[in-house]
Amino acid sequence: SSTMKKITRTQMNAVVLPLPPVDEQRQIAARLHGQLAEIDRAKDALAAQRKAIDALPAALLREVFGELIAA
Repeated sequence: SSTMKKITRTQMNAVVLPLPPVDEQRQIAARLHGQLAEIDRAKDALAAQRKAIDALPAALLREVFGELIAA
């Protein structure tokens, strides 16, 4: 588009991205990995609870009416 300014490779190479020191990057990565592991455990627990909830109506019907045998 004629309204967009063009950015050259030289300009892109001149951009400075501030990064934390490598040790701090490693600490951040370790913390994120721990948080992702917690999320995975929570998702697994949630899936197990969902499975139990989905099975509840059938379990309640069996409790009330017993096992029905289809002929």
